[in-house]
Amino acid sequence: MLLDIAAARKVDELPEHYAITPADIDAALAQQKVKLQPGGVVLIRTGTLRHWGTDGDNHAKINEHDSAGITLETAKYLVEQHGSLLIGSDTSGLEVNPAAMGSKSFIPVHTYLLVEQGVHI
Repeated sequence: MLLDIAAARKVDELPEHYAITPADIDAALAQQKVKLQPGGVVLIRTGTLRHWGTDGDNHAKINEHDSAGITLETAKYLVEQHGSLLIGSDTSGLEVNPAAMGSKSFIPVHTYLLVEQGVHI
């Protein structure tokens, strides 16, 4: 399931460091009139991919938006409430960067998904 978070927020691409919340997931689901199913694949569209062009050489423009991503709360929401087995995005890191203050790691979403839950990125 491709969830277009940028479209749900009525922007071409999410701003840098935008933290995608469970409310953003729900907004995209409602706008697209779809429902997640247990065992599903969730692909998050932030709009960053539009700046890759033909060869991804526009690093300055990509870097302006590439830090948007899901939070640990959102990862848990997708896994624990919706049963998602694979989560991906059009950014290089999937999770919001930097991690929230107080996080146990600089990549808490990766730790939760890959190590604790066995969910592929």
